[in-house]
This record gives sequence, structure tokens and C-alpha cells, in this order.
Amino acid sequence: MRHLRYLLVIVSLLLLVGCDTTPFIVPDNTSDNVVMLQIKDEIAQTGAARPSYGWLFWYMPVVILASFWGYREFIRRPLLCEENGETRDEPLKPKETEQPGSPTVS
Repeated sequence: MRHLRYLLVIVSLLLLVGCDTTPFIVPDNTSDNVVMLQIKDEIAQTGAARPSYGWLFWYMPVVILASFWGYREFIRRPLLCEENGETRDEPLKPKETEQPGSPTVS
């Protein structure tokens, strides 16, 4: 077991010594992607820019959620009933009826 550790250390050191560690610059010979080509084409075009409605996809979910919250908070508020003091949002509890012969709970 001890020899295996020494062998592993020696092999690891040989791999580290054998690697080239001098930095070099990797040349970038790729062309522009589709988005950059579209931007360059829009810059080269003369005249007014075309309107973009992509921002709607970002803000419409926020508007929808805010509308639902506003409806729930301000329009459909719970109504207070003067007679029994219950609100509309509270679940209805079944009334306890006494059956003959059953003990009453005190």
C-alpha cells in the first residue's frame, strides 16, 4: 500500500513536469455570430430604426401578476357581515346540531 502512494506521487510529479506551462495567446479566427451580424446590418441601414416589441415579453408577466394582486387586494376585499361577524374569505364551519341521546360538549 505504501508503494502505491509513492508511485502515485511520482507519476503525478512526472505529469506536472512534462506539461508546458508557458502562456501563449490563442488566435481567434472565428467569424461574428448571428446577433452581431444583425446589429452591424442595422447600423449600416439608413433611415429610422424599426420598432422592437421584445420588451413586452419581459414586462407582461409582471403586469399580469400585479393586476391579479391588485384585484385580490383592492376590489375583492372580504365583506364584514354585521350579523354574525364573519368575513367572506373565512371557510364555513358546519353547525353543530344536537342529536337526541348524544352527550353535549361543554
